[in-house]
This record gives sequence, structure tokens and C-alpha cells, in this order.
Amino acid sequence: MRPGEGSTLIRPLEEGDYQAVRAIHVEAQREYRGEDWNSLSSAQQEYTLYDSSEKALNFFRGSGYSFVAERAGEVVGFVLAYRTIVAPLIWIRFVTVLPHHRRQGIASALYREVVKTAQSKGIDEIFATINPDNVPSIGLHEKAGFLVRDIKGAWFYLSDVGGSTPLRRQPQGTP
Repeated sequence: MRPGEGSTLIRPLEEGDYQAVRAIHVEAQREYRGEDWNSLSSAQQEYTLYDSSEKALNFFRGSGYSFVAERAGEVVGFVLAYRTIVAPLIWIRFVTVLPHHRRQGIASALYREVVKTAQSKGIDEIFATINPDNVPSIGLHEKAGFLVRDIKGAWFYLSDVGGSTPLRRQPQGTP
């Protein structure tokens, strides 16, 4: 399938998604870290990839807030998120889409599903982890309506969107 063809299915993360999610995560880390990736020890690489380990994916799968994007039966992106224990908020740990499927609204569709699920459960805050030097990620979060406070994370206040499920909202000033 060429980029842009067909429709995208957003569905909950399933047990059988481990290999696809892991492969996409590895590709994303290689792309993000460049030549530095090859200089990491295997233990350092595993630490970096912990979010897509089988143990972590079982946790994310059970959270009800982690989703994959499929095109023509192939997983092309994912979002890993969970509800925190101490506060009623959703923490997005990682989102990525295969390079040849980017800029087609897939990450936004994944985020819309997280927002819709959070709203249905009465949760009105979402936090996303952002690497401070990942300019595309910062742009994605700002475009999606997240309030980027400190370039390590971005907040999305569902109470500011009036009960709808948009990913974009007008900033109401900075806190």
C-alpha cells in the first residue's frame, strides 16, 4: 500500500501486537538517536526500549488507553498511555508512526482515541512525555492542542474543550 491509500483503523493494543510495536519502536529510536544508537550497549538499547518490552506492553494493554494504527492489516503506528494511580490523568509515554506513513494524520487519530477514551471515563487531563530536542514531537503536541509547558511534557485539559473530542483548542494563556 502506498502512503495515503486506504483507511486507517485505530484499535486497542492487543497481545499479538508485540513484534510490530517493538519493530516500530526500534526504528523510531534508531531514527531519533542516529549514529548514537549504534554506540549504545545492548543493555542501554534495551533500557531505551523498555516501553515496548513484553512486560511493559502487557501493562499498557491492560490500561485501556493504548492503541495501534493499522493500514491494510499492518500496524503502522502506536500510542502507549495509561491512567496514573495518584491523580485522575492519562500519561502518554510514547507515540510514533512509521516514517512512510507520517504526516497523514495517524498520530492525531491515535491521540483522538486517547482523548475520547479519557472523556468517556471522566478524566480531564492528559500528560505527554516529550524529549526536549525532538522538534517534530513538540510540533505534533502543539498542533494537537497540548499546552507545552517545559519541553519535557505537554498538558491537554479536556475541560477546556467543552465536552467535544477535538485535538485542537485555542490556548487560553499560559499557566
